[in-house]
Amino acid sequence: MTARRWPTLVAATGIAVMLGGCGWLSDDRGLIVDRSDDYLDARERPALLVPEDLSGVAIRQVMVIPPIEDRVGSETYPDQAPKPNSLYVREEARTVRIQSLGDRSWLLVPQAPAIVWPKIKQFLANSGVDVAFEAPAMGRLDTRWLEIDSGARLGVVQLVLRDGRQAAQVSSGRDRIMLRLEQGIRVRTSEIHIRIQNDSVHVPGSTFPDSSDFPEIEKEMLNELGGYIAANVSDEAVSFVATNISTQTKARMTRGAGGEPILLLYLDFARAWATVSQSLIDADAEVLLADKDAALFDVVVTKSNLNQEEKGWFRSMFDGDDGAVTIRVRLDERDQALAVTIHDEQDELVENHLSERILIMIREFAT
Repeated sequence: MTARRWPTLVAATGIAVMLGGCGWLSDDRGLIVDRSDDYLDARERPALLVPEDLSGVAIRQVMVIPPIEDRVGSETYPDQAPKPNSLYVREEARTVRIQSLGDRSWLLVPQAPAIVWPKIKQFLANSGVDVAFEAPAMGRLDTRWLEIDSGARLGVVQLVLRDGRQAAQVSSGRDRIMLRLEQGIRVRTSEIHIRIQNDSVHVPGSTFPDSSDFPEIEKEMLNELGGYIAANVSDEAVSFVATNISTQTKARMTRGAGGEPILLLYLDFARAWATVSQSLIDADAEVLLADKDAALFDVVVTKSNLNQEEKGWFRSMFDGDDGAVTIRVRLDERDQALAVTIHDEQDELVENHLSERILIMIREFAT
């Protein structure tokens, strides 16, 4: 009798232990602790204070949290799923290319700075070019001063310098590359600015100059670097020391005192004007007037320009079967930036949701 009851007693005891042990296994005092909700109690801590007699240059954010990307209609229509901003971007915007404005040129790369930084370093390393100064968080890099030995085996960088010097009939001095990597206007894009400096022309300094001593060499170096990055565009190694660059935005959506959407461009006026103008053209909007002195554009936009279907609330904003509306795009100086706002033909601010969509369109076509 006892022998037959023993397995039943063991099983019952085991079940009791299991039921009683659930709390022992899962609560904060148990063997297995559930921390899936711990982040809800996380609080931001004050910044680390460095004593005055010590340097804080090495203290930085290792894992920088990028700004949250603006989404169309997130406030005006919170129940509607916003379309991805990438729908506004054409295929050519996903390629590496050289941009020019007047005598300025830079390389536009459809990747975040933290991904582009290692590629720049590798491009120089492949040519055997040493780096003399490097500040990844600032996106700054200077090579050592280079002397071209015609009898040595030359890399791409040295070849570009040699051929450029010969074309410019320059025989004196040493050259170096000064490079600045910046966040592009659109999210997840980068700009690479290069300067070629000669120590027989300028007294060496650490400040990034406004122009190169040899502009033609600068353009050829941009071309070679762009070709290298384009060939390795699928390589997405991330530099954590360069993640701060991604937070230094050139374009930011915000709202004014009355809740109106505003696109802030942290650019000089010449580039901001060219950027908005080209964005409107690339979006296939019809520009009726471009008055640079008054800093405004009169533009006809349609539903197709904004990637919208002909239904719902958006249809009511447009007149006629062609779905067109005339708006005015203004640029005004504000808070060390240029503020882009959308007005109607009477120069009154248009409805917030239409304004927001047009501003997002301008930003996403911007280069």
